[in-house]
Amino acid sequence: MITGSEEESRRLMMNAAVKIIAAYGFEGFTTKKWAKEAGVAEGSLYYHFRSKNDLLSETFFYLDEMLEPYYVNIIAAAAGADGLDDEETAGRLAEQWRSYYHYLVQHPEYSIYYYRFRTSPRYTKEIREQQFRKLLKPGMIIYPAESVRKQNLLLTLMSDLVSAMAFRTVTGLYDDNESNLEFVRCLVLNGVKGAVSHFRMQADGRES
Repeated sequence: MITGSEEESRRLMMNAAVKIIAAYGFEGFTTKKWAKEAGVAEGSLYYHFRSKNDLLSETFFYLDEMLEPYYVNIIAAAAGADGLDDEETAGRLAEQWRSYYHYLVQHPEYSIYYYRFRTSPRYTKEIREQQFRKLLKPGMIIYPAESVRKQNLLLTLMSDLVSAMAFRTVTGLYDDNESNLEFVRCLVLNGVKGAVSHFRMQADGRES
């Protein structure tokens, strides 16, 4: 059982990992740099985590927990909808994705770590499935796709698009302005509608 003080120590260590990865990338991460940032001995890593890879994976899930309220709102905005032709549903969904984007831009180091992890080999199928098991419940409908696997895919693709936009903003490739927020809104709406149309065509046997 993890005590309150142990949990606080783990959070401190994971925040230190975020800072090192944001500054140097995964290839530049060393336990020496990490220990200096965290203000702990290098060996303490193995008291709280099984390995360096375990620390980095747990840090991803730690950040994912911070984003979970945004995912929950996104799921709630689309749950049970017959489709996204309803402008009210589509607009509600897009606004939730804008909030997700805005949070990432306001927390640059989180945004960089989250994006780098998800675009690295560390984001394995096992980790991705573990991530979505926490969010998706049996019978839950997010988008009108006929299987949980495809719902996971749609949520992942939209998250990838918005996370990439936030990453490029916090690293200075894009400006953070209202025009970009509107682009995120249009990107989400058009991307989701396109994916839903594709799945509907498959279900109807009309795919060319």
